Amino acid sequence: MGRDLAAADAAYLGELKIVVELYGPQSPAFAQQSLGASAIIQHYCPSALKFHSRAVEVNEKTDGEASDKVAESLRILSRVYLEQKQFDKAEPIRLRAVKIDESLFGRDGRGMLLSLATLCSVYDAWGQPAKSEPCTRQLVAVLQKQFGENSLQTVSVLKTRLRLFAHSVAAKKPQRSSSASRPSRPPP
Repeated sequence: MGRDLAAADAAYLGELKIVVELYGPQSPAFAQQSLGASAIIQHYCPSALKFHSRAVEVNEKTDGEASDKVAESLRILSRVYLEQKQFDKAEPIRLRAVKIDESLFGRDGRGMLLSLATLCSVYDAWGQPAKSEPCTRQLVAVLQKQFGENSLQTVSVLKTRLRLFAHSVAAKKPQRSSSASRPSRPPP
């Protein structure tokens, strides 16, 4: 049997219209994200990108381009690129989510925490400490403002960030061989 992609897309759009009528405008975005998550689990990233991109489009149409649902859909979409270790493609998507959340909640609003934390995680996985540091500073500032300097949330994030920093510093140090640390003896 052959595949008629145009017919499949037309059928999909028809079914999507029915789903919207029956369950409301957000149901298609949720369905797309579920399908995308399933595709990621199966390591079929092209399908996951398609489904998650459609979820972003649906949320943009139903809630507006600068809604919290779009920011959430963008964070989920960027996971597909992270799964493939394509950090350069995940970064602009996560940055857009951060900008949306900043416009909704303010630079130091509680709603910034998830976007900043996930952006920092991209930079950490990518090995970009120069980009991670300002992101981490903003994340810590938001935590301190929202919860206080000595709160469990702030201290926990600071500990994690320090461990990541120590690990990255240790990874950059040149390894000394064990023979280089001992003086050499002349052969007998």
